[in-house]
Amino acid sequence: MRKAYGAALTGATVVCLVPARTDTQWFRIAFKGEVEFVCGRLKFGEAKNSAPFPSAVVVFRPPGAASDRHRWSYLTHPGQRCAYDGTLRYSSPAELKVAA
Repeated sequence: MRKAYGAALTGATVVCLVPARTDTQWFRIAFKGEVEFVCGRLKFGEAKNSAPFPSAVVVFRPPGAASDRHRWSYLTHPGQRCAYDGTLRYSSPAELKVAA
């Protein structure tokens, strides 16, 4: 996380898919960027099982780069309702591609 943040300070836009380990020291660096918590557990391709941990997408932008995103929010899968839907915005996979 520290390396990703450092790269953003030098002018790169960095997108990270990470376990949402909010209780760790390295995750605190994520809050210097934009954090999107993924509702539910990720499952890749035709895998039988989903990830055993929650996930987050962290975006670090260069200093001065404009962003229309919240500092943190929740992503949901199409048709899925997040427990926090009433207070936070709905995001689609298409929005995730734009952020990347």
